[in-house]
Amino acid sequence: MTRGDWPLVGRIVFTIMGGRYSDARDWADINAWADKITEQLRGGEFKYSAPTEDASREFDD
Repeated sequence: MTRGDWPLVGRIVFTIMGGRYSDARDWADINAWADKITEQLRGGEFKYSAPTEDASREFDD
């Protein structure tokens, strides 16, 4: 989230409530997840299955 993503009133409220503008993602977890996928792809363990027709109906709304 960047400061420019908010109108003035939103920035004021955000600051008063103690909000901080930064990247709050847990990069250690993201890197571990990416490493796991890489290992699976290299080892041939990764199995992809296309979504079924029933699964796609969940998003028709």
